[in-house]
Amino acid sequence: MEEESPRLPAEYAAAERLATAMLAAATQGDWQTVVSLRREIPAMARSLHHRWESIGRHDPRQVRQLEKQRINAIRRILAVDDQIRRLSDACSAPLDRWLRGDATTRALN
Repeated sequence: MEEESPRLPAEYAAAERLATAMLAAATQGDWQTVVSLRREIPAMARSLHHRWESIGRHDPRQVRQLEKQRINAIRRILAVDDQIRRLSDACSAPLDRWLRGDATTRALN
């Protein structure tokens, strides 16, 4: 009986969808939704870790192929995360400038 080829866990596609939803919210300036969606990440990361651990028991060549797919999925997620961070930095820049300016005008007693 031939062993079924392992597939990249569906949770990676779910993580990409989550990142895309976070980016859409960030683009609209809906930071509450971004924060709410972000709360899903720790549980999703644990699930991905456990699923990936179970794949290691297959043919090493297949696992290497899956590892390439996994790395590409992670890179796509990180690229979206970078876009979200840039939007966040742009939104917080006026507040940061105000806080820095306020701090420089304070006098020590």
